[in-house]
Amino acid sequence: MNNPAMSSLAIKERFERLQQWACGETPGPWEVVVFPTNRCNLRCAICWQRYVEEFGEVDYRSELPDQRLLDMIDEGADLGVRDWRFIGGGEPLVRGDLVMALCEKIRAKGMNGSIQTNATRFSPETIQTLIRIGWGLIIASLDGPTAEINDAIRSEGSFESATKNLRLFSELKRAAGVTHPYMSVNMVVTNLNYDKMEEMVRLTHELGCNELTPLKLTVQGERCTQFDLTEEQRAQLPRLVRRAEALARKLGLPASFHNTVFPQESIQAQCAHPECSGIVGDGRFSDAFCFEPWTVLVITAEDGKAGPCCPFWEEKVDTLRDKSLKELWLGPYMQDIRKRILSREDLPAYCRICCADVPGRTQELRGLFEAALRPSLSEMGPLSAARFMAGRFAENLKQRGLRQTLRRTKEWMQTRSSR
Repeated sequence: MNNPAMSSLAIKERFERLQQWACGETPGPWEVVVFPTNRCNLRCAICWQRYVEEFGEVDYRSELPDQRLLDMIDEGADLGVRDWRFIGGGEPLVRGDLVMALCEKIRAKGMNGSIQTNATRFSPETIQTLIRIGWGLIIASLDGPTAEINDAIRSEGSFESATKNLRLFSELKRAAGVTHPYMSVNMVVTNLNYDKMEEMVRLTHELGCNELTPLKLTVQGERCTQFDLTEEQRAQLPRLVRRAEALARKLGLPASFHNTVFPQESIQAQCAHPECSGIVGDGRFSDAFCFEPWTVLVITAEDGKAGPCCPFWEEKVDTLRDKSLKELWLGPYMQDIRKRILSREDLPAYCRICCADVPGRTQELRGLFEAALRPSLSEMGPLSAARFMAGRFAENLKQRGLRQTLRRTKEWMQTRSSR
């Protein structure tokens, strides 16, 4: 059974949206990410809210009303949205009745989605509902294989509640004879659990979940610093990851910890690297370091502010309170972000400090562009090939300068001529 959000079909559908953009069309987002609320029943020590609290109170008063969010599903269906992701912010199931209504409406319209949750607020009724409607994915947060470790990071009693509910999910799925929802466990790697990844693999398997994803800790604020790894602990990670991955494979769980524990080159470094910058001369954007603004729309809990990705944050931007999903998707802010991503000029702060899991997905989509959108020279007529090369050379010369352009042109010709 495969994670529906990362399936080959999902990648293919994302790519098809990008192909449409590359041809001058403006298709709707493949995915809409929604923060239903910033409220939470836990007080996790590594949460972004603890950092904000160092400067003042978190504002919970600007949530969108239930009906506006329910109407949003109709607008998304009209735009061709395929996937919805409910995350925090806070804990989505603090607004449990609303989230269940959203899930039912999404499935009734032939779409699917995921819920990212601390897993403490599920009831037997909500679990049965999600199984009955064929919901796609539950992503549960656990930060340790024991209550002592997990609750020191998250909140007292959270380990017992979360593991109880995940076990119930597995039991009810077996009783119903179904494999959905797919169950994934997220574990933020800290100095309390970095050497407990094998134990986390065993716990994930014992709970009946399908996947474990260790995540790199984003240090925000003084309170979070106490959980950061030392240099000595970081040096041990490769060995610990290899052992955990071997155990996961033995138990039949996906084992790809390196992409999250050792994230690829940061977005900030990619933006600064001259050899990675610019767009190709024929108008395609397969060299973009991030494709999220063309496939994803994010709606935050603060008045429904709209942007291109989960790290997004702006004080003044259009909101779902005042605009439709279509108006937000094709509006000035999203169009401007797309231009800035391609030009790599005046990037917003959230691009420069991004810690999201987009590099791997971007690389996979770029590989599809390489295969589908860039023909070999042997497939072109002489005149088409000459025009193609001239366009690429002129744009690269403008973007990169003569030395880099000559080098890249030589590499491009050698690669394509050898096909």
